[in-house]
Amino acid sequence: MISHLSSASFKEWDEFPKLCGRYWVMRESGHGPRSVFKVRIANKDHPITQGLADFEADDELYAKLLGTPRSTSWWRRIPTGVRRPSR
Repeated sequence: MISHLSSASFKEWDEFPKLCGRYWVMRESGHGPRSVFKVRIANKDHPITQGLADFEADDELYAKLLGTPRSTSWWRRIPTGVRRPSR
């Protein structure tokens, strides 16, 4: 799992987008204002998430990331009342 701007790391490494699924591209990706949002653990049986409960996070929600989301995600965000960035 990558976190925050680590999604913009390793631009010259072709394997990085395959590892993280979605990644930030400077001057293309964006985010709205920082806000609180719910995170629901989608697969509570996954070895990484066993014993974890859903939680709230306080951060920016990224938009216009490039790449293909991985179908094996073990978490999902549930935005509630969060404005999406226009860029």
